[in-house]
Amino acid sequence: MSTPLPPADDAQLREQLRQDLPGIGLEAIDRFRPPALAVPSQRRAGAMRPPIDTIEVLSLLRGADGVLRWDAGTPVGVMANGLRRAGRAALPSGQVIEQFGFTQIAPNQVGVVLRKLDQKLTPSGFAPTAPVTTDVRLRRWQGGQLAPFHGPDAAKKNVLLFVHGTFSNCDNLFTEMAAAPLDAGAKLLAAAEKRYDLILTFDHPTMSFSPVVNAFDLAALLRPAPASVDVVSHSRGGLVTRWFLEGFADPAMKRRAVLVAASIAGTSLAAPPRLKAALSYLANVGDVLGRAAKLGAAHPFLTAAAALASVMTAMTRFAAGTPLLDAAVAMIPGLQGQSKVGNNPDLVRLRANTGGAGLEYYAVQADFQPNDPGWNFLQYFSKPMQRVASLAADLVFDEPNDLVVDTASMTDLADQAAIPPDHVLDYGTTDAVHHTSYFRQERTLAFIRAKLGI
Repeated sequence: MSTPLPPADDAQLREQLRQDLPGIGLEAIDRFRPPALAVPSQRRAGAMRPPIDTIEVLSLLRGADGVLRWDAGTPVGVMANGLRRAGRAALPSGQVIEQFGFTQIAPNQVGVVLRKLDQKLTPSGFAPTAPVTTDVRLRRWQGGQLAPFHGPDAAKKNVLLFVHGTFSNCDNLFTEMAAAPLDAGAKLLAAAEKRYDLILTFDHPTMSFSPVVNAFDLAALLRPAPASVDVVSHSRGGLVTRWFLEGFADPAMKRRAVLVAASIAGTSLAAPPRLKAALSYLANVGDVLGRAAKLGAAHPFLTAAAALASVMTAMTRFAAGTPLLDAAVAMIPGLQGQSKVGNNPDLVRLRANTGGAGLEYYAVQADFQPNDPGWNFLQYFSKPMQRVASLAADLVFDEPNDLVVDTASMTDLADQAAIPPDHVLDYGTTDAVHHTSYFRQERTLAFIRAKLGI
């Protein structure tokens, strides 16, 4: 059974967001100061601030039903010392937790916002800006800690590689393993140090680059090629793993992978028609997971939802039709690469790939359906949990899922190919295992050890 959730604390949530969101370009309205105009001739009284129509406001509200929702594009007024909060009449029904101001994002600046988000959530995921020995995208686990690793030193070695998922990093993944009961995480790593020449991790930006580019970088870092690579990946990391093993890795290298909750056939969270609802959904997931983990900062999902909402506000103002949403998603490579739509060019190409001969894939999956009332928001966003049909406009998932990835996607390699049942650890319908808790489960770690012979 899952642990009961603490009650919502919106005052604490507000303070966490006020501390965390400035790093991604969002500032609480009472602190927000639009940048002064850069043209010297315009620096005169009344002309120091950009026009009001270049200023955006994003509001986080909690409805009477307890569900969080983002509201974008609410008009604001100008005061002598900055901006004021929007009037209550301008907002939809609900209690305002906080409003955040930001200047309108031009299409050519979307990448800057995404990069800020990635740098906050995956600080080790970027290549160095100069050819120096500070590249920490690859790190080695040794002596109980992670340290930078020079990729070519893996040549002809037997390697165990960990690849994290969206809005995360490998430090989080190892922290989750350390929290598993019976010291299962520590025992796995200790046994792996005897089984492999190297234990490596790969950190990568998950929004500003596509899984294909991440995989290309990984392959480039691991040249000359190891003798063998066993990969343990989570979530979007499963797509990076497939592109790496099937498209970029040396085909002579022995290759196996355990894909944990992997979005190998995409996720409905990234489908353009569902994106508006998905951003509010992520806010609720982040709120609940933050309460469950008693975080001292906003949960990464909530921070990411705010950043993506600011991008989508500027691009579509949350009122555009599907074609514009398609274009907006295409400007977010990390979403586009795992968007669960039939015409996703990346997934279509990967699913038609013939480079998987000789590969061994294993998978871990779950269908999360909690009983705790703290998860009540799921009935608005997930069809398996819905009780009120009229709320279908907010639908994100229409099939079983683990909060983030459709369960069926986790084993779906291609139209005529799936990871076989005897290669799958299926938690079934559960109220205890969700997308961010797999590596805390002793069963998950025991499955990895059994299938990889650790």
